[in-house]
Amino acid sequence: DLELETIGFTQQNVQDYLNKTLTRDPIIKREIEEFIHTNPIAIGLVNIPLQLDILCYSWTLLKRYLKENQSITMTSLYQALVDKLWLKYINRPETKQRLEKDSRFKEWLKSLDDLESFQIMEMVKHENEYLQYLAYRGMQKDTIIFDFQFLKETISSYQEGLKANIHLLKEAKQTGFIT
Repeated sequence: DLELETIGFTQQNVQDYLNKTLTRDPIIKREIEEFIHTNPIAIGLVNIPLQLDILCYSWTLLKRYLKENQSITMTSLYQALVDKLWLKYINRPETKQRLEKDSRFKEWLKSLDDLESFQIMEMVKHENEYLQYLAYRGMQKDTIIFDFQFLKETISSYQEGLKANIHLLKEAKQTGFIT
C-alpha cells in the first residue's frame, strides 16, 4: 500500500514560489510579500500552494478589495479568482463584441479594471447560470468527466427548461472552463 501525505509550503517554499513566479513585476512581488508578512490569516493561506497561486493571480483585485477596507477571507480570495477569470473571458474580442450590443454594458466595458463583482456577474449572467446548471447535472449524474454527449444532453435540457436563446455549447467553450 502506498500512503501519501499532503504537506503545505514552508515559508521558504513560499518565498521561492514568489521569486520564480513574479519575476516580471518586482513591485507586485514586494506588495504580496508585505501583505503575507503583515496579515496572520495570509500566512496560513499561502502555506497551501493553490491558495498562494490564487493570491498571486488575483492580486490586483485583492489589492482593490483591501483599499475598500474589505478583509481578505477565503471567500474574498475565491471571489477575486472568479472575478479575475470572468474578466479574462469578458476581455476576449468575441465576448466584448457580444456584450457591446447591450447598452447596459457599453460603459462598463470601457473600464474593466474598475468593475465591481456584481457588474462582472451581471455581464456573464447567462454563462454563469449555465455553468451552475452544468455542475448540478454533473452531480445528478455522478460524473466529473463531461464528454460531448453529456454536454449536448445538458444543453438540450437547459434550453428546454429555461427556453434560453443563446448558443450554450459555444458560450460554455468560450468561458475556458471546458474544451
